[in-house]
Amino acid sequence: MNILNPGQEFKELPESYVIFITREDVLGHGFTIYHVNRNIEETGQIFEDEAHIIYVNSAVQEDTELGNLIHDLHCKNADEMYSEILASRVRQLKETEKGVDFMCQEMDRIYEEGTEYGIEIGERRKAQETVFSLAEMGFSIEQITQAVKINRKIVEDWLEEAVSTVK
Repeated sequence: MNILNPGQEFKELPESYVIFITREDVLGHGFTIYHVNRNIEETGQIFEDEAHIIYVNSAVQEDTELGNLIHDLHCKNADEMYSEILASRVRQLKETEKGVDFMCQEMDRIYEEGTEYGIEIGERRKAQETVFSLAEMGFSIEQITQAVKINRKIVEDWLEEAVSTVK
């Protein structure tokens, strides 16, 4: 919807990559890199939409180009990096006044966004605990929704999820 203009063909979608660099082997098969492709379940054919997903297991730092990049991503000191391009950028961000100022601003922004997100999660968890307690005390769904001021559907979903995880 946001990539194509009205009237453009599906085949005009640009090729895209989503790359997840993970601390450990989240898929659990012992590979350094995984290429995930979509397929049509009914036919078994690969769906060639040029949308690619790649998982990189950064716990493996073998002696390859990818292993060297993973090594560099773990480095705190630019002098220990294999890639001179990456080392140069790290020096620019860590060792120049302009770079340090930029990174401080970015970290402040991330902290502020993270704090707001953390507060939302905390408030949601507290509301869920209250919903569960009221349900255990025998309150009706209607009474619970009025007490916690949360949409009935959400309360029902939380209670249903809690029951299904107990089974």
